[in-house]
Amino acid sequence: MNDEVAITRLERRVLNLIQRDFPVNSRPYQLIADKLGSTEQEIYAVVRSLKAKGVVRRIGATFDPRALGYISTLVAAKVANNKIEKVAEFVCQYSGVTHCYERDGAYNLWFTLTVRNEGLIATLLAELAQQDGVEDALDLPSEKVFKINVAFTIDEDAEDATDA
Repeated sequence: MNDEVAITRLERRVLNLIQRDFPVNSRPYQLIADKLGSTEQEIYAVVRSLKAKGVVRRIGATFDPRALGYISTLVAAKVANNKIEKVAEFVCQYSGVTHCYERDGAYNLWFTLTVRNEGLIATLLAELAQQDGVEDALDLPSEKVFKINVAFTIDEDAEDATDA
């Protein structure tokens, strides 16, 4: 199955801009429009379209948890396949969970957890161990950050059917 979606040249230009330099302003779409020679309404519509297409999941700030006194860990859990959705729902109730996803393999449920102290990690792991279907969980704390900013350069001149 091909998950690729067609996007216009303007959508590509907006993507290149907003993933690196989203304006912190009361009218961010107007500032983007000024840079791209467009209108505030058109840029807002473009971002809504990108969200509707699933290209953009969210727009929000990214903070360095360590600089704010937080710690993070990656958890790999071995969960019975017929219980994975229920366990994922349990995990996602915690506000410090930023990613939760299913993977192939024995350890099939992975999530990241960012919290104020190690005691909260221990609490979640203890509660996770009590969930029906959880066979094991590995606490894989981050030791060193190698990358914290990812931006994808979108080819603004690529052609697709929507540009015609």
